[in-house]
Amino acid sequence: MHRPLMKLLTFSLGIVVLISAPVFASPYIGTGEYFVEPGSWNVGDPGSTYQVWDNFAAATGNTPDAGSNSNPLIATPSTLSVFAPGFKTGSGNFYSFSGDYGVSSDVFNHNSGGTDGTHVIVQTTATTNNSVSVISGALEIVDLGGAALPGGANSSALVDAAVVAAGPVISTFGTVNLQVLLWEFFLPGYTGDFRVQWTERDDSSLDQLRVDSFIAASALSPTSFVFQSIPEPSGLALALLAVTGFVTKRRRNG
Repeated sequence: MHRPLMKLLTFSLGIVVLISAPVFASPYIGTGEYFVEPGSWNVGDPGSTYQVWDNFAAATGNTPDAGSNSNPLIATPSTLSVFAPGFKTGSGNFYSFSGDYGVSSDVFNHNSGGTDGTHVIVQTTATTNNSVSVISGALEIVDLGGAALPGGANSSALVDAAVVAAGPVISTFGTVNLQVLLWEFFLPGYTGDFRVQWTERDDSSLDQLRVDSFIAASALSPTSFVFQSIPEPSGLALALLAVTGFVTKRRRNG
């Protein structure tokens, strides 16, 4: 190949990589559109809380970065943390390649007392390992000290790991499968702060979390939804990924 043409091709590939780099740096941005809205209340209603995490800045203490609301106002923000062997990746996800790992979110509630309870909806977005992201039966709700709460055991869930959406997505490792899962609980007689905790499968990358809660006298009707299939990656996206991999390999071998 002529040298001028080679230079032009190399320059063009460099532009493609620069343009596409933000896409591959955080490959699942936008999948939050598959999260389900509560069916029995609206975000911002009195007695409700709402928090969404999309980009994790550290292994512990991540506050909601994609959305939060509480009515009345709660001064202390909820947090999200990962535990060894899990770690925060450079693209702002949680991941482990050496074993299943724990994740927890401390959610601050209204502590209104009385005889009311708290209806909670939890949703996760994560890649799968052999069709598993969150380990079956692992997600539960406890108090901030780790003590069991009535209604918070996985066996008490009103909805257990319902698949809201699933399909292949592009990542820096190629095409991977993604799941959006949903759980619902009712904590009778409890309106205090609580912790959502679960075990994520090894080689599953946790990308997003949403937790909604609502003070109610009794459990509300589970949220209904229609399963959505995440569209397969386009040919252009696959081509850009291939180009990125090719240029990266050339740089390493050069």
